[in-house]
Amino acid sequence: MTLLDQLSKLASHAHQLEISAEALKSADWASIEERKAALETAIASARVELGSEMLAAGRDFESDWVWDKVDISERFDSLKQTRAARHSARLAKVEDRAAEAAAELAADEIDFAIYTIEEAEYAILDAINASVGAAMKAASTRTPSSSGGRTNVIALDSKGGCS
Repeated sequence: MTLLDQLSKLASHAHQLEISAEALKSADWASIEERKAALETAIASARVELGSEMLAAGRDFESDWVWDKVDISERFDSLKQTRAARHSARLAKVEDRAAEAAAELAADEIDFAIYTIEEAEYAILDAINASVGAAMKAASTRTPSSSGGRTNVIALDSKGGCS
């Protein structure tokens, strides 16, 4: 491949990169996925081509370049794997924090529910106490002559009210 051919190929790839950037800006996810698939195919075929070049080349100047390209390719693969591992670790941490936050919220909601039950129970007991107190006061203010000589008995019904 001549230098001019290589420059033309580089210009073509730069233009495709611009198209991909525009697709990203416009959120054209179908085009982006299509381009990624095309790049994966191109990278795979370039690796096959590199392998055949390495077999064909001896240890001359050109083969050193082929080995350098293989080394760079391996380094990029390593970088991608490292990035993917870090990304997974970050996602796991985010999910852990979300789970902790949900557990804390649930605990707060349970505490609030207990509080409201206690408040309701207190209000019920206060109402019963007031009912009993009112009934007792009413009974103590009645005279035996007003009740016909009978003694009034205060009874609480099953709901805690006076009957």
